Amino acid sequence: MRAHRKAWVVVCSLLSLVGSLAWKARAANDESYSTAAVDAQILGEIREHSELMANLEYLSDRIGPRLTGSPLLKQANDWTAEMFRKYGLENVHLESYTIPHAWIRGTATARILAPTEHPLTIASAAWAPSTKGVVHGKVVYFDAKKPEDYPKFRGKLKGAIVITQDPQPLSPPRPMDPNFIATARMQEPPPPVGQPMPPDPYDKYLEDAKKQADFLVKEGVVAVLRDSNKPHGLLNMTDATFEPFTMGPLPTAFVTGEGYRMIFRMLKSGPVEVELQIKNSLSPKPVEVFNTVADLKGSEKPDEMVILGGHLDSWDLATGSTDDGTGSMVVLEAARALSKLKVKPKRTIRFALFSGEEEGLIGSKEYVKAHKDEWSKISGVLIHDTGTGRVLTIGMHDDYAARAQMDQVIAPLGDLKLLEPSMRRTYGEDSYSFAEVGVPGFWCVQSMAEYRLTHHSQSDTFDKIWKDDVNQGAQVLAAWAYNTANLPDLLARRPFTPPSAAGTAKTEGETAEAPKDPIVEMDKKITDQVKADEDQLKKDLTYLTTSIGPRLTGSPQLDRASHWTEEQFRALGLANVHREPWTIANSWTRGMAAGRVTSPTAFELTMATVGWAPATNGTVKGELTILEASKVEDLDQYKGKLGGKIVLLKGAADLEAPQNPLLTPWGEGTIPVMLPKGVNLESYGKARTATMKMLGD
Repeated sequence: MRAHRKAWVVVCSLLSLVGSLAWKARAANDESYSTAAVDAQILGEIREHSELMANLEYLSDRIGPRLTGSPLLKQANDWTAEMFRKYGLENVHLESYTIPHAWIRGTATARILAPTEHPLTIASAAWAPSTKGVVHGKVVYFDAKKPEDYPKFRGKLKGAIVITQDPQPLSPPRPMDPNFIATARMQEPPPPVGQPMPPDPYDKYLEDAKKQADFLVKEGVVAVLRDSNKPHGLLNMTDATFEPFTMGPLPTAFVTGEGYRMIFRMLKSGPVEVELQIKNSLSPKPVEVFNTVADLKGSEKPDEMVILGGHLDSWDLATGSTDDGTGSMVVLEAARALSKLKVKPKRTIRFALFSGEEEGLIGSKEYVKAHKDEWSKISGVLIHDTGTGRVLTIGMHDDYAARAQMDQVIAPLGDLKLLEPSMRRTYGEDSYSFAEVGVPGFWCVQSMAEYRLTHHSQSDTFDKIWKDDVNQGAQVLAAWAYNTANLPDLLARRPFTPPSAAGTAKTEGETAEAPKDPIVEMDKKITDQVKADEDQLKKDLTYLTTSIGPRLTGSPQLDRASHWTEEQFRALGLANVHREPWTIANSWTRGMAAGRVTSPTAFELTMATVGWAPATNGTVKGELTILEASKVEDLDQYKGKLGGKIVLLKGAADLEAPQNPLLTPWGEGTIPVMLPKGVNLESYGKARTATMKMLGD
């Protein structure tokens, strides 16, 4: 039972205790969008009836790892096609392409022989060849970072087992910001129209890695050991070839982070010998592999489409649950929900589960190639491929032209708490296969969850799935696809220069000289000058804040600051320096404000008068009354009851941290930017205005 007590307060100025509210910007009111009601149905259907977890469990546990070219991937293709048909999708089919060889993992064992014996946990890199039986050799740290450093190893690597990476510490664990993609530094802006887009950084990596591998083969290296760079005995995985789906040049294996670091430490003290054996094989003939495709046909413009995608293939150390079983099943769940609700998008929504992604986006590139005639009719593509974490926003890959349309698409989805769209580019997801031919290829910017640990490791299993987060991803994809399909026009395309029109090709060995950018050069001069004048900046700021002080509009201090800044601009040699006047009704001078509670117990209040509030008529005393009004109609109950009272406007509310990590750069809750839960800011604003008018009357 609550005890009801009356509080009495003595104040010496008008007291308006108003709960501070952080005003949250919104793109638009949900009711202004005709799609809002359908969006609510979509979100509710997935929230209440999702089959995503059951489907992902089946894919992970009953089918398992889905290496491109394997029978298990084909089983996954057939099963997902069956599920699309079960859910009522149309035009369900498998689209094939051929790879030179499938790769079959055999066994891989290794141990340190000297200076003392230690077992090593390893896994062969994909498409790596077998060793010639059991091999052993000295370990050599090949620390050459560029080809001109290779000669120092000439004649010193025959029969060696090579490591090439300088390992970084695994403990203490690196701090992991789950939102680091959203808070990362801005990328270089896109080039001017007519100039080529920035190349995929991975292409440069492969070029350098191939030169290194060619040198190691020529020098007689027998195997390469790679650092998994993960803690707690986790392995990593990728392929060891430079031509997709062909055998790589050298037997290559990943070693646990602990094993790799042991070898590296031992090398600092003397020679290390390792023994290993790797057994793998290739299919004798080329293999046909598939993408799974299904449609929800458009009602008005069926030949135009929006595409949702993920990749069905995985590496084979575990079951590929987070990479990318999550993305594939998010796409399947979005298809289920949209079909069950019998929505009628104006454009076709296509669902595509690509294969060959892990080997270089091969399946999506083959899809793009096969559907070249449709490029101009694809409004946009959205890919989900960063594990189980919730979707933070949409990555738009430099498509600034479509930003206003994207705001319209995601504005009705306030319940999903998406951040503003990001223009960041990404190269490691299937969206890039579309973006590099000028089709709007977008990607889900996701919270990283445990992705650094599960990614490509033997820990990529169903038990790592975060149910609520991955269902939120399905909600995002389904609503995004429906809203995009119903836009008046196709999504605008970024200015795009095809590779063939990007300039004259250079002959081998010829290096294109990058033209100097005068803007970049001037930016550097400006930055350098600001750094050089750092002391002057501090001096000016100190004078403004200390010698002049606070600058309330209409105050002598603001006038003094205006004259001082005018003088500073003239001293810097700027032209047309002047003050532009405007008029306000009244300036306001702060006086004293003091208050205390007198009953049921006495204590002093720390307070400050609200700006432009009038003074009290001397010391006033009154009963404290709490006024709660979140909308104008709530005020009716207080009319005629507030005479002689001191009113406390209720502003206290349950708070939540803002979802935008940019608002809390030092960690949630450490700075006062919490937001009230469940408050309609428009209604609250109207109620507050009406409250102040009523109190004045």
